[in-house]
Amino acid sequence: MQDLNLKQQKFVEEYCLDQNATQAAIRAGYSAKTAQVQGSRLLSNVMVLRSVKDRYQEHRNRSNVSIDMLTYQLEQMRLLALKTANPSAGVAAVMAIAKLHGFLITKIEQNVTIGLADKLMAARRRAKFH
Repeated sequence: MQDLNLKQQKFVEEYCLDQNATQAAIRAGYSAKTAQVQGSRLLSNVMVLRSVKDRYQEHRNRSNVSIDMLTYQLEQMRLLALKTANPSAGVAAVMAIAKLHGFLITKIEQNVTIGLADKLMAARRRAKFH
């Protein structure tokens, strides 16, 4: 995160807590009046997005979370669903873990990721011509 300013670094830390860009912007010190716009703008910044992804990867590595482990837990919840009448709390917990670790990608996050790929490709094209 060395290429980010202090507010951007704080935004990355806060965004990784709950994946709420508006609230993360407010907690990072941006104005509440412009937080929604700032949060969106920050998530379109290539360096901010890379820092968010790096933080998630570091946490996954530290926590030893994998798609295999989450799949196993979901399968256990599915089997529990066959035995009990209320396994939804267990499934919700596993899904929360998956989201926390960045394994669930919402439509908004997909758009940001696609936007990042587009920006990187455009930068490469510009670099070839200069």
